[in-house]
Amino acid sequence: MRPVPPGAIFDYMHTPDGVDIRYAYWPGDSDKPTIVFLNGLRECIEKHFETVEDLQKRGHAVFTMDWRGQGLSTRPLPNRQKVHIEDFDLHVKDLIQLMTEIVRPKIDGAVYLFAHSMGGHLALRYLHDDRFGVEGAILCAPMFGISTWPGTAAATTVLSWAASIIGKSKDYSFDRSDYGPGHRQFEGNRLSKDPDRFEEEHRQLDANPELRTGGATWGWLRAAFRSIRLTRDERYLKAIVVPVYIVQAGSDVVVSNAVQNWVYDRMNTAHFFRIEGSAHEILREQDVYRDQIWALFDRFFEARG
Repeated sequence: MRPVPPGAIFDYMHTPDGVDIRYAYWPGDSDKPTIVFLNGLRECIEKHFETVEDLQKRGHAVFTMDWRGQGLSTRPLPNRQKVHIEDFDLHVKDLIQLMTEIVRPKIDGAVYLFAHSMGGHLALRYLHDDRFGVEGAILCAPMFGISTWPGTAAATTVLSWAASIIGKSKDYSFDRSDYGPGHRQFEGNRLSKDPDRFEEEHRQLDANPELRTGGATWGWLRAAFRSIRLTRDERYLKAIVVPVYIVQAGSDVVVSNAVQNWVYDRMNTAHFFRIEGSAHEILREQDVYRDQIWALFDRFFEARG
């Protein structure tokens, strides 16, 4: 099992609505920009220790957190395996609070976002709502849209609303269930083609079962669709003024690559890159794909001096 990268400081941030948000901080070189890493659905700080190590090798200070409802942050339901939220505005407020109360008091220099999947969607919203809080962002396989069976996107949206209306908001969506053997099955998984990195996540979950999650609820799905719809607006996207790299996983079947293309076409400050053959979790993929995201990361910061 991958150990905690050296120098880690773990703590909790307390939100106005009584939620405890777990975060971690690794100091870095004073002449390097600080990176705020934002993970995705069903993830936790421990899952991305390798990413933190790679950022440390480059001299960056790193902040990251467990979103509410995940990791060791407060979970809202008696069955803590269910990932549930009623409104993604809460996630955005948590991120703004982290930046305002935790990151900025410790950092004098430039701050950038580095985000994956759901974290990429929330980074986009942050860049709009607090547009001068960071100097730029790299978004890996961002959840600008959720992949559905062809022709079923509208029906899935309606289902999430209907489930909430009839009191099923806190039930698992579709065939989701508590963490079990199906989550551990490498063959046929949609996330990574690297068996060692895939298994590493589950070793972390074995070491601390409190980190486990099963899947998202209908309420989470409804909240996600509402939040995504907010960003499907040309004026919204053009209000983002900092440089953004959008990095697409060529073989992604988790989030919508078509919507990523749509968003990119309407942003003034975005640059687009596609890593052919990569599954959704580029940062936990085989080295042939993972090396490409790090090459793009380095190019991003070389262009900023």
